Amino acid sequence: MISRPPERIVLAACPDFVIGPLRVRPRLREIEAKSGAETLEPRVMQVLVALWRSRNAVVSRSHLIDSCWDGRIIGDDAVHRCIARVRRIGETCGAFRLTTIARVGYRLEPDVPAAHEPVLAVSPFALASEAPSLKAFAATFEAELSYALTRVRGVTTLSRASVQRFGGGGDAGALADELGATHVIVGALRSAGRHVRLTLELTEIETSATIARESRDVDPEHIASAPDDVAHTIARALGLG
Repeated sequence: MISRPPERIVLAACPDFVIGPLRVRPRLREIEAKSGAETLEPRVMQVLVALWRSRNAVVSRSHLIDSCWDGRIIGDDAVHRCIARVRRIGETCGAFRLTTIARVGYRLEPDVPAAHEPVLAVSPFALASEAPSLKAFAATFEAELSYALTRVRGVTTLSRASVQRFGGGGDAGALADELGATHVIVGALRSAGRHVRLTLELTEIETSATIARESRDVDPEHIASAPDDVAHTIARALGLG
């Protein structure tokens, strides 16, 4: 039986993914952890994607060369440099371990987060109208809520850019499979006189159970404390506040 060559890694066609606290955006060649964002060299990103696709399995050097270097003849140093860079990434953010199997290849093993460390996705809010003022309020509130949640200890909050491509309401299954989310926050906004009525639900993806509900009127000109209040409500619902 003739084995098929590995699939070539084309970064422009690779979806974003999450390894524990590390967000990986291949199309932008960007990784993001709590310490900040960083742009990787194209070949390093290709190697990281190839190892992630075969996580927990051993990937041979020839497999990496075929999928990341198009099968070209290269020196050992080129592979070693990329492997060393990927290994440092995992060690720095605690997202994974990269083990060298002598004369065989490499194995990426994700560090699975503890069960008490939720991964939250703030889905884009549903809007009752297309009014520019309501859209502006939604953008501001989503950003401020996401930022407030990053300050809650024991919680990982996915970046807005990675979640927004799943659309309003969020595809909970895809959020879990592709981004590692354990909980999703779905909200809705509508005008209520001078205020905006906010309703949201925190749902545990695995069980589809609603963990918390929130409903409040927010003054668009004085929203400073509202995102923090909602973040505290979510933290308490998760047993972290």
